[in-house]
Amino acid sequence: MFNRIFPSLLICLLASGILANAQKKKVKPYSELPVIQSKDTELDTQVLPPPKEPRAVVAAETGKLTFSLVPLSRKGLLSQQTREALHDLVRGRDTVVKLRAFVAGSGDARRVLEIAGEMFAEKHRDVPALSVVQAGALPLEGAQIALEVTTVGKKVVNPNGLGFFSAQVGPSIAGAASKLSAEFAKAGLQPADALRVTCFVNSLDAAGDWRGALNGFSAAAVNVVQMMREAVGPAAACEAVARLTSAPSAPVSFLDSSPDASAAVLVNTPQLIFTGIQMVFGQKPGDVRQAYQRLNSALNGVNSSFGQMIVTGTYLLFTSVKEPAREIRAEMSGKQSSPAETVLPFEGLASSDATMGIDGIAAPR
Repeated sequence: MFNRIFPSLLICLLASGILANAQKKKVKPYSELPVIQSKDTELDTQVLPPPKEPRAVVAAETGKLTFSLVPLSRKGLLSQQTREALHDLVRGRDTVVKLRAFVAGSGDARRVLEIAGEMFAEKHRDVPALSVVQAGALPLEGAQIALEVTTVGKKVVNPNGLGFFSAQVGPSIAGAASKLSAEFAKAGLQPADALRVTCFVNSLDAAGDWRGALNGFSAAAVNVVQMMREAVGPAAACEAVARLTSAPSAPVSFLDSSPDASAAVLVNTPQLIFTGIQMVFGQKPGDVRQAYQRLNSALNGVNSSFGQMIVTGTYLLFTSVKEPAREIRAEMSGKQSSPAETVLPFEGLASSDATMGIDGIAAPR
């Protein structure tokens, strides 16, 4: 009998103890109880900072600059190709200071700006200066972006400086390359000293064996771009950057200079300043002047000015702005010698309202 009574008695004692402890505690009203939020309840959305914008100007050490080209790809559309092209760059040890992207096909060129901002921001790296230009076609079917890359590394690779060569116009890539070789010779260089060569053509079909035509520039990264969908402008024009084999006579030396442009500029300054593209909106001289003034203001912020430009690129969408641009550029340059310059027509820019784009490289004051 004891075995049957004892468990019941133990349960009663435990229950009475629990009740006594509960009575000692102050029980809160329901209204004061904490609210436990369900995991399924939608929380306030965290506001993330917007993607970083490309920098207007970037200064880099001349001796440590490298110039390359991301290989073309036909895989996917513009966004996928852009992400793949930038994948290694945002993770690399070298600092990317300038990107120039030529976009072909029906993709929105503005996506290149957005994706670059996102990818560099994700890796907590500054977005480089960036120029995005809509071209007519690229020499690989399905390719929608050709990306030229300028980086600054850890080691000095250009101890004597760099040479920048204006686009040399010819009836073909072979003809333009021949003129470019002649300018190299005047600068005391060989075509094999070229680091990167960019050739613009009015038709890829008419470009023929462009690899054979540029065979002499064996060490260079070579980019070929059809400027517009329709065959307009010069048949071919090739520009280049090369490593100098001996130091120039002055920090900045202009070769074959004219009021319009120099055939080449030899530079051995401690730094060079790369600019992103400044777009012109409108076709009046005042519209063109505003873009040059914006570029000048950005350069002033890094101890330079438009008068210190050694290389300029002008991307024309309307021929009506070409002459005002030439006059304003000469006025703002304010010197006898002109930068190495490439002025060519293109399909578009990263804004449907733009009429022209300008970018370049400047020396510090």
